[in-house]
Amino acid sequence: MKKLTALTLAAMMTVSLAGCGGSDTAETTAAGTTAADTTAAEAADTAADAADSTDGSAEGTDKVYQIATDITFKPFEFENENGEMVGIDLDLLKAIAEDQGFTYELQVVGFNAAVMAMETGAADAVIAGMSITPEREALYDFSDPYFESGVGCAVLPDSDITDYTDLAGKQVAAKTGTEGCKFAESIAEEYGFTVVQFDTSAMMYQDVLAGNSAACFEDYPVMGYEISQGMELKLLDKLESANNYGVAVMKGQNAELIEMINTGLANLKENGKYDEIINTYIKK
Repeated sequence: MKKLTALTLAAMMTVSLAGCGGSDTAETTAAGTTAADTTAAEAADTAADAADSTDGSAEGTDKVYQIATDITFKPFEFENENGEMVGIDLDLLKAIAEDQGFTYELQVVGFNAAVMAMETGAADAVIAGMSITPEREALYDFSDPYFESGVGCAVLPDSDITDYTDLAGKQVAAKTGTEGCKFAESIAEEYGFTVVQFDTSAMMYQDVLAGNSAACFEDYPVMGYEISQGMELKLLDKLESANNYGVAVMKGQNAELIEMINTGLANLKENGKYDEIINTYIKK
């Protein structure tokens, strides 16, 4: 019965994940397992299994929050050379938890699967470079913004593309389910280009580097980080769709977690820890 309920919820929430014409099949997998996409049914199974495992838990025990995240969305979450999950999101979460004294377990499953896990009850919250939008605010409660981002456009270093008008008749790349994909599709008809979607940022970048796509659209700090690490692309002098990132919980649920996150975030900004974390990953 739980699996049937979870599957029903998964079907109902599909629209919320179709940010740019399709669900985000981002890099989905639990850490250390397969890299295949996590489907809505699989996420529903995970949620049902989690519900089964918690049925017998005793009242009054210390809560361990389940917080889901993406697999690779540099510089916000990614695996370093030591096999550790790091990044702005994860370093902030760790510091906030230490400041506020709460315990959490991280579910590294991919963006689409992370949101599905939250919607079906397998996770309490999502931190994954998630933009705060009116559509999402209708479904989720967000923390105070912890990062202001925006969509950028990157091309090859020797490209003669300087403006969107130069993309006419060409193909551009975007990662499924992201604000970059949503923005690219919103202007595609106006500027006469087509959008091809990829499950991962790495696949998207490779398509541009190989010359198949003329440009790619993604959040500028993500591309800026990759370029600073040696990726041979350059950003156009444009920043679109400025947006804020926040931690999400389901509407009307886990208010105590959001309150702790907001308080901890304010403390980190006051004591300088916030700037220290940001400056570790983004050089201005």
